[in-house]
Formats: sequence, structure tokens, C-alpha cells
Amino acid sequence: MYNNYYILPLVVILYLSPFIVAQQNAAISIFPEIIYPGDVFVINIDSINTPTAQFQGRSLIFYKNNGDYKALAFVDISTEPGKYPLTLNHNNQRITYNIAVIFKKFPVKNITLKSEKVFLSPENEKRAGAEEALLKSIWNDVTPYPLWKSNFIKPIDSTITSPFGVKRIINKKRESRHRGTDYRGKTGTTIKSINSGIVALTDNHFFGGNTIVINHGLGLYSVYLHLSKTNVSNGDRVIKGDILGLVGSTGRASGPHLHLSVKLYGESINPESLYKLDL
Repeated sequence: MYNNYYILPLVVILYLSPFIVAQQNAAISIFPEIIYPGDVFVINIDSINTPTAQFQGRSLIFYKNNGDYKALAFVDISTEPGKYPLTLNHNNQRITYNIAVIFKKFPVKNITLKSEKVFLSPENEKRAGAEEALLKSIWNDVTPYPLWKSNFIKPIDSTITSPFGVKRIINKKRESRHRGTDYRGKTGTTIKSINSGIVALTDNHFFGGNTIVINHGLGLYSVYLHLSKTNVSNGDRVIKGDILGLVGSTGRASGPHLHLSVKLYGESINPESLYKLDL
């Protein structure tokens, strides 16, 4: 359970965040207290029955955890500041909460790349499109239970060079949103799995270079890009902290570093927000 929550009697419809609500044999909590665009948050329910919930048009999946039920949800990175309804169905009741999304100013970063990495040839465009389609098919494969073990960890002991959400201007022209976190690293630096799971993909991609995808269950995936070497194969089971490979600069990269992306229900979330959750 989490600290620093407000405790109120339950009504059929409530609007508050953050909160703990006591209702007969059920207690509901949401963490963290402050949520920004792109952040993931956890819903915890002390209940006998399996609840269901929806947020921002997505159905959430609850799993049993030490007698409670938990579910991960996230705020899309394009979400404007404001309050957004989370609907929870529990014990034949439909309960609605407002999740407050706080404004966050994302920085701007200029990047210089070789023109062939920005303007693709027909052959490379076809390749990149096929690789994107393959990744989307992986995100759609939702294991109905968690494969991770407790809290998530950082993949490398290093500083962040480009945080999640940065607006990138490539060669002073093209704009894109950075949907992952870049960590500083020399070629050959070891990369750890941020939690336990199953290797869903290890391959070389046009943009990502040597790429590893780990399935953590319940629609949650971690993605490691630009590696100089991969140490795992498709279908391997990994434990949190296992060495997946080495830092490199393969694919569309301006220099050696690790790009980590985290996907939940097929959308990118801020990895830094995932590390803070008590799972």
C-alpha cells in the first residue's frame, strides 16, 4: 500500500486523485500522486472479485498480487493538462475518478544525421515499414499475466542524454518526438534487462540497429536499440538484471548510446516513471 493518500467514504461516483477509498472489503489506491503526459501509473485494489477498468479509451488488465489486484495504466504523451475519467467496475458498481494530468514542458534537441538516415531510399523505406509492422504485431500479443518480478530497474548505470518526450529537430528540418530514453554509454558497455520476461525479438533493424525486445507480460514490453552485440535469442527467458548485450551505435544513431523504449498496450511510456512504481 502507499502513503500520503486522502481517505474518504465511498460513493457510487467519486472524483478525486490521488486517493484511497475504503468500501466494505475493498480499498482502492492510485500511485503516483503527480502524473505527467507519457507517465505510467498503477491502480491497486484490495478485493475478492476481479475488477475491470477503462482509461483514455483502453481496457485495463488486473492481476493478482499478494491478495490485491493491480493494473497498469498510462497517460498518452499527447494528452493536454486536465482531468480525465478513470472508470472502475467493481462489485456491480461503476465508479468514476478524475485523473489529474499535470503540464510538463518537454525540451527541444537538435540532431545531425547523415542524409541517407533521414531521407530513405525506396528499398530502405520498404524495409523500415516491414520492421515497423513486425513490431506492431508484437505489441498486439498480450500475455495475460505478468512476467516481471517486483520493481523495474535501469538498464545501465549512466546519465540520460536525451529524456523521454524531447522534441527532436533533425538536420534543422524534420521534427519528431523522442519516445524513449537515451543513456550515455561507450561501445561495449553492458546492458541489463530492466526486469524478467521472455525475449520476443532480437534482430537488426534499419532505425534501431541491433534490437532486443523483452515481453514482460500484460502488454508491457521493453526495447533496447543500437546495440553493438546481442547476447540473447528469441524465446529466451531472462531474469531482471541479466546482461542482454552491449552498447553500440548501429542503426540510425549519431554515436554510441543506449536507447530504451517501453511499450504498454502498444504505446510508448516514460521509462523513468516505470522505475518509481512499487510492483
